Amino acid sequence: MFSIFANWKSHKNLVSTRAWVNTFLDAVDITFSQAILEGRIELVLFPPAPLLYPLKLLVADHEIAIGAQDISSLPEGKYTGQVS
Repeated sequence: MFSIFANWKSHKNLVSTRAWVNTFLDAVDITFSQAILEGRIELVLFPPAPLLYPLKLLVADHEIAIGAQDISSLPEGKYTGQVS
């Protein structure tokens, strides 16, 4: 199986997450839908902690897993694996 992970650090809010997810899902449906259904590709999204539940709702009808990042004391930035 081939895995694709997406992690956007602390750079998206709920509005920008919705817009990104809509674009992402369109691309996934066009490019990877058959491979996902056949179990050849696994997609996992790692949003900031406040967006875990909203994102889960946005991708509920798709074969996309959700993962969590750890926590950062910094307000914003590209801190690999950390959320503010």
